[in-house]
Amino acid sequence: MASPSEPFTHSSPGPFATPGASGVPGEVLEQLTESVAIFSPEGRFQYVNGAAERLLGASRGELVGRLPADMLPGGEGVLLREALSRVAATGRAERFEHHAARTRRWWDARIQPGGDALWFVATDITERKQAEGSPEADLTRLRVLAEASRALSAARLDLGEVLQALTQQVVAHLADTCTVSLASEDGQWVDPVAHHDVDREQKAAYLEMSARARVRMGEGLTGAVAKSGQPLCLAEVSREEVARAVKPEYRHLLAFAESYSVLVVPFSHQGRVIGVLQCARRAPRPGFDAEDTNLLQELADRAAFAITHARLHEQAVLQARVLESMAEGVSVSDESGTIIYTNPAEDRMFGYAAGELVGQHVTAQNAYPPEENARLVGDVITWLKARGSWSGEWRNLRKDGTSIVTRAHITGLELRGRTHWVCVQQDITAEKQVEAERAALLEAEREARARAERTAEYARRLQQVMQLLGQALSAAEVAGAVLDVGVDALDGANAGIWLLDEPGERLELMRHRGFSSQTLEGFRSFPVTAAMPVAEAVRSGQPLWLRNWAEYAEREPAAEAHAHVVRYRTEMAAACLPLLVEGRVIGGMSFGFRGARVLEDGERWFLQILTQHAAQALERVRLFEEQLVTRARLEAVVSASPAAIILLDFDGTVRLWNAAAESIFGWSAQEVLGRPNPMVQEEAREEFVEFLARLERGEVLQGLEVRRQTKARGIIDVELYAAPVRMRDGRTQCLGVMTDITERKRSEARTRFLAEASTLLSSSLDYEQTLSSVAHVAVPTLADWCAVDVLEPDGMVRRVVVTHQDPARVRAALDFHERYPPTLDAAGGLGKVLRTGEPLFLRHLPEEQVLASIEDPVQREALRALGIRSVIIVPLRSRGRVIAGLTLVYADSDRRYTEADLRLAEELALRAATAMDNASLYREAQEAVAARDTFLGVASHELNTPLTSLKLNLQSLQRAVEKLPAEAVPREGLGAKFQSVHRQVGRLASLIRELLDISRITAGKLKLEPEPLDLAEMAREAASRAAEDAAKAGCELRLSVPGPVEGTWDRLRLDQVLQNLLSNALKYGHGRPVDMELEEDGDTVTLRVRDRGIGIAPEDQSRLFQKFQRVASERHYSGFGLGLWIVKQVLDAMGGTIRVESALGQGATFTVTLPRRVPASA
Repeated sequence: MASPSEPFTHSSPGPFATPGASGVPGEVLEQLTESVAIFSPEGRFQYVNGAAERLLGASRGELVGRLPADMLPGGEGVLLREALSRVAATGRAERFEHHAARTRRWWDARIQPGGDALWFVATDITERKQAEGSPEADLTRLRVLAEASRALSAARLDLGEVLQALTQQVVAHLADTCTVSLASEDGQWVDPVAHHDVDREQKAAYLEMSARARVRMGEGLTGAVAKSGQPLCLAEVSREEVARAVKPEYRHLLAFAESYSVLVVPFSHQGRVIGVLQCARRAPRPGFDAEDTNLLQELADRAAFAITHARLHEQAVLQARVLESMAEGVSVSDESGTIIYTNPAEDRMFGYAAGELVGQHVTAQNAYPPEENARLVGDVITWLKARGSWSGEWRNLRKDGTSIVTRAHITGLELRGRTHWVCVQQDITAEKQVEAERAALLEAEREARARAERTAEYARRLQQVMQLLGQALSAAEVAGAVLDVGVDALDGANAGIWLLDEPGERLELMRHRGFSSQTLEGFRSFPVTAAMPVAEAVRSGQPLWLRNWAEYAEREPAAEAHAHVVRYRTEMAAACLPLLVEGRVIGGMSFGFRGARVLEDGERWFLQILTQHAAQALERVRLFEEQLVTRARLEAVVSASPAAIILLDFDGTVRLWNAAAESIFGWSAQEVLGRPNPMVQEEAREEFVEFLARLERGEVLQGLEVRRQTKARGIIDVELYAAPVRMRDGRTQCLGVMTDITERKRSEARTRFLAEASTLLSSSLDYEQTLSSVAHVAVPTLADWCAVDVLEPDGMVRRVVVTHQDPARVRAALDFHERYPPTLDAAGGLGKVLRTGEPLFLRHLPEEQVLASIEDPVQREALRALGIRSVIIVPLRSRGRVIAGLTLVYADSDRRYTEADLRLAEELALRAATAMDNASLYREAQEAVAARDTFLGVASHELNTPLTSLKLNLQSLQRAVEKLPAEAVPREGLGAKFQSVHRQVGRLASLIRELLDISRITAGKLKLEPEPLDLAEMAREAASRAAEDAAKAGCELRLSVPGPVEGTWDRLRLDQVLQNLLSNALKYGHGRPVDMELEEDGDTVTLRVRDRGIGIAPEDQSRLFQKFQRVASERHYSGFGLGLWIVKQVLDAMGGTIRVESALGQGATFTVTLPRRVPASA
C-alpha cells in the first residue's frame, strides 16, 4: 500500500449513511464483483457489500460503525485510516496495491470522495500476482496443489479424512512432520486434530503427546499464528529450543534432531482464522523459504475451503439429526405452500408416515371453516411478506380427524433465488387444555373469592345471630333474631317460623316478617299433610328450594288451593327448611324472595346453618323453660318426698336435707347443713367412707340396706340409693335417697319366721314335737321366752313346751307354771285367753303395778325373777274351739311388742292350730284305714266260705237237672239261667278276690311264687277265655304272639294282669278290634294291649293307676276301680312297669314291661 502523505484531520460527520443516500441502489452494489466499502467522514465503516466482506474477512455487522484500525490486523488498519484521512483532506482519489495478511489476498484498491462519504473500491488481483512467479516454481507449485486438491477431493466431506489427507500431502511434498490444529468454537483454544510424520515411531509419540496438548489462543507458535493470522517461518531452530518448547513430561516421547526448520501458516475462511497448519523439517534437510511459505499458504487456503465444506457437511448432518431428534415439528414449503420437507416430529404430530405430508398444501392440516381458513391464511401470508416471519397459534387436524393446537413460527428462506417457508411448530394442545383449566381455575378462584366474601358476610351475620340467640330467653326472641338476620342478609321479602303442635299434626305460626294479613289467614295454622312447601319440608326432613311458586304448583297440583295466600305466586322464590334437633323435626322455616330466583350454594349453606342455629336455640329455650318448670317440680318433689333426700360433699359435709330427712332422722336442716353427716354411727364410719370413695370414682349405689343413727329413735334400718351428680360449676357431689325400712325389715323377719315355722309345722304329724320346734324358732326372733299350753278335754291346762334364750331360765319358768298353774276361771292371763278365746296384748307391763296385785310374796318374788316387760298370749283354735294357748314374752332384751307383733303371733297361732288339727285328723284317718283293712280282710274270708258252698251246690243242681228226662223240665231255658247264675257267681268271686288282694297289698303280704312259664301260651289261654266276652262286646280279639316267650313269673298274678287288661279293653273297646302283642328284647319282655274305644283324657291318665279311681261313667261301666291299681302293684312287685298312651275317642294302649326272671317273695 502507498504510504500516506497527509494526516487524517476531517472529523465532521456527513449525512451519508446508506447506499441509497448516494443515489446508487443497494441492489446494484450487491451485484458488483468489486469490493465496495463506504466510510463516514470520520473514517467509520458505513456500508460494505458482499465482495468486501469476503475481501476483508469480516461480516457487515462486524464492520459497520467501526474504525478500520479496530478491525484490520497489524498496521493494515493504520495505513487504511491514513489513506482515508488524506483523501478526505485533499478531496483527491488515491490508488494502491496491498496484500491482506488476514485473507491472504492481493488488492488493487482506490479511495475517492463521494458527497459526504468516502468510497473504497478494491479488485482481487491475487491470481495475477501469483502468475508473475518463475515457470519452474509455478509448475512445482501447481503439481503439489493439484495432488493436494485430488487428495482433498478424495477425502469427500469427512472432516477427519480431509485433515488426514492434508497432513499426508504436506509430509509427502514439503516436510518431515505435519500437524493440523483447529480453533475451538469459543475462539479461546487451538486443539491438535491431525498429524503425520515420516517416522512412524515419532508419529505415535506425537499422537500420544498431542492428545493432551491443547494450546491457549495466542500462546506458543500455533496459538500466536492462530491469533495473528500471519504465517510464521523459522528457517533454523536448534535442538535445545525445540526441547524447551515441549513440556517436560512429554520430552521423553520424542527423538530430537540436531536442528529443525519450522513453518506455521493459518487456515482462513472468509477472513476468519479457523486453524493452523504446522510443519517441520529435520536436519539435514534445508530450511523453509518464502516460496515454501507461499506454497504452504496456498495449500492451507485450499484446505481451508475443504475443511469449511467438511464442517458445513458435518453441520448439515448434525442439523439433520437435530431436526430428526427435535420435539418440535419442522416443515419446509415452497412459495406456493406445497410441503417439500417434514421432520419426524412433524409427521408424528399430525399422525402421518414419513414423507406422507410431502406434496400436500400446508392448509390441508388447518381445522378452520373454509371462509375463516382463507382469511387467516391470507393474513399470515401478508404478514410474512411484510415482516419476513410470523408467530402465532393454529388449530390443525390430524390424519385421524382429531383436532390439535400448535404454536407456529414461520420464517422466509431464500434458496437459489426462490422463497421458501420454514415452519417450526409445537403441539400445545395439552398446554391449551392446561391454560383452559387454569383459566377455569382462575374463574373458579374469582368466583370462590366472591363466594368467600359472601361467606365472610354470612359468617358475620351468623356471628351476629349467635350473639342474639345467646341472649334470647324466649322462643319469640329467638325467632325474631333469626328472621331479621336471614331476611336482611339475603334481601328477602318475607319469612316465617312454624312449630309442630304437641301431637305433631299441625304447624302453628310462631313468628313472621313481611306476611300480609291475607297471607296470615292461610299461613297461621295448617296440617302437616297440607300441600304447602314448608309442610313438605317438615314431612321430608329435607330443605325445599323453589325458583317460584308456579314450579311447586306444577309438581303439587293441590297447592293451587293455597294460591290466594301468596301475593305474587309466580314471581316469588322460596326456601323452606325443616327445623331439626338431633334428627327430630320440631318445625319449619320459610323465606320468600321477590321475583324468580335460584339460590346459590353459599346462600343455601347460610340458610341451612341459620336454620340449625334457630332449631338449636329454640330447643335450648324450650329446655330452659322446661328446666325452670322441672326445677320447681323437683323442689316440690324433694320437699314432699317421703324419702330422705340429702346432698353431700365427698368429705361428708351436708348440703341438702329435705323435710323427710328431718322426719326420719330427727335433725332439722338448720342443725345439719354445712356440718358433717350426723346419722353415721361410729361402727358404720368406715363403711360410710368407703361408700363416698366409690361414689367419687363414679360408681352408683343401688338398694343398699344399711343401719343409721337417729336423733331420738336410736339405730334404724334404711335402704340407700346414691349416685355422683355434676353441678353447673363443675363440682361433683353425692346425692343420696334413703327410706326407712325398719318396719319392713321387721316384717321380713316376721315373714321369714312364719315361713320357717310353717315348714316346721308341716314337717311332722306329731303336733307336740312340731309345737316344740316352733317355740324354739320364736326365741329370740319373736320373744325372749315362749310357752305353749294345751287345753285338755277335761279342762286341764297342760304345758307342752317352754323355751328361753338362757336354758337355765327354762327351769324357772317351768317351776312357776307348776307351782302356779293357770285356771280357766282366772281373771286374766293364760286362763282368760283359753276361756274367752281373745288374745292378750300388753305392750308395756308395769312391774310394780303387777307385783302389787299379787298377795303371795313367794309368787311375787318368782314373778319378779322372770323379768317380764311385754306380753302377748294368743289362742289356738280348731273348728270353732280353743285347743291351746301361745305365750310370747319380752324380758331381758328390753324390747316391746307392737300391733304387728300381735298379728304375727295370731298368724303363728292359726298355723300351729291347723297343724294340730291336721295331726289329729291324720291319727283319726290312720285309725279308720286300719279298721277298714281289718274289716275287708274279715269280710273277704267270711264271704268266700258261703260263696264256695254256693258254687258247689249250683254245680250239683245243674248236674241233677241234666239227668232229668227232657220232657220233665225245659232244659234250654234252664241252661241259659244256669249260665247267667255262673257268671254272676264268677263276678262275685272276682270282687271278693280283689278285696282280698287289697287287704294283702295294704298289709304288705302280697307273695309271689315264680315258676317257669311260657307267656305266649298264657296269652293265648287268656284270649281263649275272653273270646265269649269279646263276642258279646262285638270286638274282634287279635293276637300277635311269636313262638315261646319263656321266663320265670308268678302264674296266678300274671294271669290276673292279662285278664284285667283284656277285660278293660273289651269293656271300653266300643265294638272295635282289640290287639294283644308280645315282644322280646334280651332280658325284657313287652306286652301291649290296644283298643280303639272311648280313650282316656290326658288329665285323667295320671290317676288311672290309683286305688278306687275310674275315668268312665259309673252308670255305663261297673267295677270298683281297683283292677288297674292291683295290676300296677303286682307289676311293681315283679320289677315290671306299666304305662298308658291314649287320647279321647282314639282308644288306649297299655304297655307292660317285665324282666324274664322274677324273684320269689321273702
